[in-house]
Amino acid sequence: SGFKKDKVSPVGAVGYMQLMPSSALEAGIKVSDKIGRKYYWGKIVKKNEKGEEETENYLNRSLFDSKKDERLVPEKNIEAGSRLLKKYKKRFLLDSLARVAYNEGPGKLAKRISAAFPQIVVGGKYGTFVDKELYKSLVENGTINFADLYNFADKQIADEQDVDKQKELQKYKEALDYALNVEVFYRRIAEIEAGRGETMKIAKAEDGEKEYGMD
Repeated sequence: SGFKKDKVSPVGAVGYMQLMPSSALEAGIKVSDKIGRKYYWGKIVKKNEKGEEETENYLNRSLFDSKKDERLVPEKNIEAGSRLLKKYKKRFLLDSLARVAYNEGPGKLAKRISAAFPQIVVGGKYGTFVDKELYKSLVENGTINFADLYNFADKQIADEQDVDKQKELQKYKEALDYALNVEVFYRRIAEIEAGRGETMKIAKAEDGEKEYGMD
């Protein structure tokens, strides 16, 4: 979103947390009644330098009144996005997978996981894990992990012949890349903070020696 509260993406994701209409409804906030992608865009006819008429697409921001669409209310947008991340973390158990579910959709991710790890059976309206305890145990013992899921996506892209399906897989891979980059970022921040903590302890000890004359 680039930290823009009224940011609307080309596919209709809105606000700080870039909530799609279906995600916003799942999180319990109101969206515009015009929730189809076609309603986000309008057309305007303009004349170019040669005086010829040209049609341009524009974003119909009039639909995004905060009274009609609570995704434009920063507090509600962030709360809704946070609720979804918490929900997906509870379901998929890993922070990285929660982020992928947020971008790719939980149902799609469940099916991706079932393809990569066929010992997990998924079904139901949203691709719910049938054997949740088995899934949990396989995550805990490392059988189901982000690295293998990532590598399996690479293999799927390489093996897929259908152009449309390959594009869909590429989009999924982008969601994986995003989750991986965020994971690496947070890990680096933790390392820096840990290192800074050690540095502060050393500095404090040195100050103590000088101040109190300790050996």
